[in-house]
Amino acid sequence: MVASDREEPDRKPRLIRPAPLSGAWYWFPRPFEDGVQWTVMTCHDLGRSSETGHVMLWPRVLEHLAAAWGRDGKALVLRLGLHYTGLPRGRVSRPEKTSLILHGKDAPITGWEDLVIERFRLSGRKFKILFDEHETQIPGHPEAFAATMELPLFPAKH
Repeated sequence: MVASDREEPDRKPRLIRPAPLSGAWYWFPRPFEDGVQWTVMTCHDLGRSSETGHVMLWPRVLEHLAAAWGRDGKALVLRLGLHYTGLPRGRVSRPEKTSLILHGKDAPITGWEDLVIERFRLSGRKFKILFDEHETQIPGHPEAFAATMELPLFPAKH
């Protein structure tokens, strides 16, 4: 019997889960009704690799902020270009088989972990959530962001 003549037993199609992602993210405020809706904007959303740092992502975040809030993008870059910790941020790394969700304890919403887990495809996988001082906001950056965007400072909720 040749290989092509054999009958294959009924096989169920195997579902392939997308690989988990890693990289930097920012909390992104979108206008929503009479306030703000917070989302997770990843390096991948910004067309960058998982190796790209926050300083390099920040100009693209500002472009998206300008579009979302109807602001002048060039003016935002001029006023906030050096304030790259104006928004809360974090990073997912994967040094081995367990992903690490690194954060600065400054998420603007409760239940933030679920959003990050979803955006980085970590559901059903091994991960640890860890505070990392490197991910905290630099004093003065959030204040400059709030003043420029005319938004109230967001309290850390975690």
